[in-house]
Formats: sequence, structure tokens, C-alpha cells
Amino acid sequence: MNRIYYNKGFIALVSAIVISLVLIGLSIAASSSQFVARFGLMDHELQAQSTLLAQSCGNVALLRIAQNYTYAPASGGDVVSVGDDQCTIVSVVYSAEDTVNHQKNAYVTASAHTHDVWSNMVVTATIKNPVFALMPGVKNITIQSWTVATSSN
Repeated sequence: MNRIYYNKGFIALVSAIVISLVLIGLSIAASSSQFVARFGLMDHELQAQSTLLAQSCGNVALLRIAQNYTYAPASGGDVVSVGDDQCTIVSVVYSAEDTVNHQKNAYVTASAHTHDVWSNMVVTATIKNPVFALMPGVKNITIQSWTVATSSN
């Protein structure tokens, strides 16, 4: 009697399907981890860009203080354009002038915003009064500290 076997290629077919599904799963897992890593790298790049932009505003504020011993930004802050981006000199607060050394401390606050990443910076510097500077035309500024805080939305 002849028996007809209908299940002859069933094991091979199921094995091929299972192997294919495992390989597809591994491919998806590898590509999604690369996808997430790319966004992490992009976030780090935007934070660095925002931090450097805030530092640029801090430098501009120190330059303006060197040019004008009593410099203060406008009430809404001074907006500084750096290429296509902008940052803001938020405030400059001075301590009382030391009458012996003829210098005062300046606390500069600057802010920058790039692609939903904010950086705020505080620069502390000692400014020598140009009237009492040792060399005419030289503004003595000593930076005490740079503090940066970055946040993402």
C-alpha cells in the first residue's frame, strides 16, 4: 500500500521561517540601537553648540565692559548675533568698587537657545578701573570663574 506523505518539507519550511524571523529581529534591534545612538550624539552636539554660543555672549559682555567700565545691558538683555544663531547678555551686576585697589567684581549672566537646548552662563570677573590702570588704554580684566548650565526640552 502506498502512503502519501504531505508533511515531507514541513520541517525545512518551518526552520527557514524561524531563521528568517530571528535574522529580521536581530536586524531591527541593531538598526534601532544605531538610531537611538544617533539621536544621543545629536543631542550632545546641540548642547555643545548652545554652550559655545553662551560663552560667546560672555566674551562679548567682557569686551563691552572693557570698552565701558559701567556697561549694563538693556532691560530685556542685549541680543548678540553669532552667525545664524543668537544669544543674550541677560545682566551685568557689579559689586561696590574697592577704593584701595580701584577694582570691582562683575557678574555677567548670558543665555543661549539652539534647537530646544538652553545654556545659561555666569561669568565672574574682577575689573580694574581704567582711570587707575597702570598703562593708559589697557583695561585689566581678570576672569574668576565660568559656570555653564545646559538643559534640553
